[in-house]
Amino acid sequence: MCPLELRAFLKERSGNVTAARRRFSQEFKDELCQEVISTSKPIKSVAETHGVGAEAAADI
Repeated sequence: MCPLELRAFLKERSGNVTAARRRFSQEFKDELCQEVISTSKPIKSVAETHGVGAEAAADI
């Protein structure tokens, strides 16, 4: 079964194929938080600068 067939099969069985959650180090989380605090930039702006989705950044 090729990857595309496997994906279709899993989607059909589960209704949705979810991506694995990325994990961020505590140091990375601290840096993002400090940047938001020190620059008064919105979380979304800081998150995008570091390649993190705003939803993930809000969970940090």
